[in-house]
Amino acid sequence: MGDNPFGVENQFQFGVSLSQTLYSGAAFAAIRGAEKVRELNDIETEVNRQTVVNRINNSFYSALLAQRQAAVLRSSVERLAETVEETKKSVQAGVLTKFDRVSAEVELVNLETDLIEVENQAELAVKNLALQLGIPTKTKVNLRGSLEYNESLRPEYFDTELSYELAAQQRPDLQQTSKQIELLEVEGEITRSSYRPTLSAFANATYIGQVPSDRTTVSPVEGEEFQFTSSERGFFSQSYWNPAVSVGLNFSWSLFNGFQTKMRVQQNKIAIRQAEINRNLQENSIYLEIDQAVKSLETALQRIQSQRRNIEQAELNYEFAVKRLKEGVGTPLQERQASSLLDQSRLNYLSAVYDYLTALSDYNRAIGKPIRIDQINND
Repeated sequence: MGDNPFGVENQFQFGVSLSQTLYSGAAFAAIRGAEKVRELNDIETEVNRQTVVNRINNSFYSALLAQRQAAVLRSSVERLAETVEETKKSVQAGVLTKFDRVSAEVELVNLETDLIEVENQAELAVKNLALQLGIPTKTKVNLRGSLEYNESLRPEYFDTELSYELAAQQRPDLQQTSKQIELLEVEGEITRSSYRPTLSAFANATYIGQVPSDRTTVSPVEGEEFQFTSSERGFFSQSYWNPAVSVGLNFSWSLFNGFQTKMRVQQNKIAIRQAEINRNLQENSIYLEIDQAVKSLETALQRIQSQRRNIEQAELNYEFAVKRLKEGVGTPLQERQASSLLDQSRLNYLSAVYDYLTALSDYNRAIGKPIRIDQINND
């Protein structure tokens, strides 16, 4: 209160202030920008999902190929073991020489050594697949599937142009690039909003109190000249408290900021143009990726068809060689050569199917084929 004789010892003020933006270009553009960011996050999830599925598919096919190669080599060892036994009998009968028996036994040992190496490679391929699936590598994993081609594995479009049109519609990383350009455009709107004013409404409600420490009042008694009465007012008496309310509009407009807004607008236009150039490069890269995948599918399919015929011929040749050996007309060397040709034909077929399946997985990723969660769970 100081030296002011009219001052009040206790002064209080309580208030509530409310404000609401009625127009702000930056705020509205920021809302659209937040929606674009959410869409980008969803697209990023799909991009990662397709990348992971493609990588796991290739690892699965690699493990399956290694197991099938080991199975072919195991079958070859079993056939060669039978040939060695037949050779021993022929040597005892004097039909073949000891050299033939030793040659067959040496070849059997070499083939068994190759089998051990291939089986180890197959085991490592399965463990690598388990690692990518998040399964402990010590867990025994049984692969279900076969390296066989059928028409159900043929893609819907065996054409680069049609496949590219499909990719343009559903490829997530291409959509991601388009969304990034849209986000840059929103950022440009936010920057340009600095040229425009902002308008907001406000409302203030204040309750001001001036409450003296001594709240006793003295008043004369009605009808009596020299008689007085005293009374004490409450702390929240209306005599001490006064409300104040104000409402209005707040209008602000930045007229000059040293050309900062102009420079940011130009930088934003450059960023959008650069993003559009990158999108064109990405489209060309996707076209080449699809073209390569289609050509890989065509090449692998041709190899599959030729190796199927080759296997049929190799099986007939091996049966003929075995028959000649039993009749004493053929030699163990001829039988082993026929067996080796049969194994090679089977391995070539497995390799062709493997190349086709991996190319198909790459093709599906290249066209952006959507990955359904229920399909992943079922697989």
